[in-house]
Amino acid sequence: MESAPAGVKPYADYNDLGDSCNRNSIAIGLEYPQQIPIADYGWSALIVDVLAPRGVDSSGLMGGSVQAVDNRFCIGNPSLALTDCMGVDQESYPSGNGNRLTLNTSHGWNGPNTCWYSADTGTTAPQLEEC
Repeated sequence: MESAPAGVKPYADYNDLGDSCNRNSIAIGLEYPQQIPIADYGWSALIVDVLAPRGVDSSGLMGGSVQAVDNRFCIGNPSLALTDCMGVDQESYPSGNGNRLTLNTSHGWNGPNTCWYSADTGTTAPQLEEC
């Protein structure tokens, strides 16, 4: 997250109070993703590397998604960490609930050391990529 432009405001989304205990996830949030610069060739890319300590298992099934959330509660509560205020005053989005799967666990891809990409803002089928 160090190399992200400052205006994007990345944060580790570690508030998992609503998650079930048998599921581990790592989430990266961007308060202003629209601030990701557009390259000279007309599109943007976001590459996220997650370096995390190994858990009990040596590998695990992977999945990925993107989710649009609202930041209104953060604006009204500037002392809160972004992990605690993003998405609190969630509204509906024109395309539905604001979630899009980028990697379904039905692919059976396991980590660690698995990389994939999904072009067209995550709307194309995921493709394995060399890490």
